[in-house]
This record gives sequence, C-alpha cells and structure tokens, in this order.
Amino acid sequence: MQKDKEWHRNKRKANESADRRETRMQKDKEWHRNKRKANESADRREIRLQKDKEWHRNKRQCIGTGAMSAVHSLDDFQFTTTSDIGAMTYRCVSCGSLMFKSECHTGTDTSATFSMCCSHGQVKLPALLDPPHEIRTLLSENSANGRHFRQYIRAYNSNNALASLGVQEDQIQGRGPYTFRVHGSVFHRIGPLLPADNSKPQFAQIYFYDTDEQIDLHVSANSQLHPRILTDIQAMLRQGVIPLYTSSR
Repeated sequence: MQKDKEWHRNKRKANESADRRETRMQKDKEWHRNKRKANESADRREIRLQKDKEWHRNKRQCIGTGAMSAVHSLDDFQFTTTSDIGAMTYRCVSCGSLMFKSECHTGTDTSATFSMCCSHGQVKLPALLDPPHEIRTLLSENSANGRHFRQYIRAYNSNNALASLGVQEDQIQGRGPYTFRVHGSVFHRIGPLLPADNSKPQFAQIYFYDTDEQIDLHVSANSQLHPRILTDIQAMLRQGVIPLYTSSR
C-alpha cells in the first residue's frame, strides 16, 4: 500500500502543470514552516520573531527605491553588518580639522596630518570674519529671541534676502531624509526695482520703502517671524549692504 501510494504521488508530480506544481510547492513550504514553528523552543521562537521584525523594518525603509523588489523571504534577504571605524577625534596638526584615524596619512596620534582636509597644510583658508554684533547676540544668547531666531534661522535668511535662488533641482524619488540637489548652474534672480501692478514688494524691492513699512512687508510674508528681531536685522543691513544697493547706478 505504501509503495502504491508513493507511485501515484510521483505520477501526479510528473503530469502536473507548472501552475499546479508552483501551488503544491507553496503549500509544502507553508506546511513545513508551520511544523517548525510548532516544534521550536521558546529561545528559537524569540530569535525567529526578532529576525522577522528586523526584516520588516528594513523592508519599510527600502519601499519606493526598488531595492526590495526581488526579496520574498528571510532567506532571500541579505542582512548588512555594521562597521565601526571609531570616533572622529583625530585633529589635523596643520588646519585643526577633526578626522577619523583611518584617514591619517602620516604622523602619530598627536601629530597626524591628512590630505582630505588641507593636503598636508598646503591649502590655507582665511579665518572666518566675526559676525555683526546683532547676529552674534542672536546666535549665542539664551533669550526667547535668540532661541526663536535659531529655530527659524533659514526663514529669517530667506525673508531678508535681496535676490531669489534659481536652480534646476534634481528630484530624488523614494523615502528618506530630504536632500537638496542641484543639476547645472545656480542663479541669483533680481527682479525690477518696483513690483508689478497689484503685487506685493519682495526681496530687494522691500528696501525702497520706509523702515516701518519694510517690517510690515517682512511679517506679511511670514507671520512666524518676530518684528523685534526683524528690526534688529534691518538696522544691521542699513549699516552695510542696503545703502550700497539702493544708491547704486
């Protein structure tokens, strides 16, 4: 009886279509998986659940990039291992940049030199100029205005700009942190000195109005900005670049 049963099973396998064979193998795979789950110990079950959790986490991160298109099970997924290259604590004796130990070319831990930062001291950049007093205060003080300025620093920068940025942005599809990439050249766009009819002044056009009206125009463009901070920034700009721009010929 056992031999007859085995013979008929083999005959059905030999005559089955590709679709039926795929269905049968899927059912066999599911049966064996359930059998292993039923007989596994508590420790092995904990390990399996942890691997499943890690696999689903990595799959969610890769959705949208096509990286998971060929992955069907844990056996198909190649888990990556982390590599620790140490902390960025090695300081270049030529320029003072913090680097990794593996990036060192010559020297010891206390006298290391690198080529990636300053080409062993051949590249020397001038020291950064101190910011104006108004900006230095906003960047360093722990007041409400200082904290607000640092939180919305990009908005303040854009709001007080004299020109707008023109680029052809390279859009990246998929999930992950936003990355601003430019394809081609970068342009600074400066419009006419006066706004078009029924249009609000913007960018350099604002600086041809009275001081109080300038603040109102800045706030109307972004209500999150504080008028007091804008007043300080305006006073700083009037001591430098604004007179040069508005009086140019």
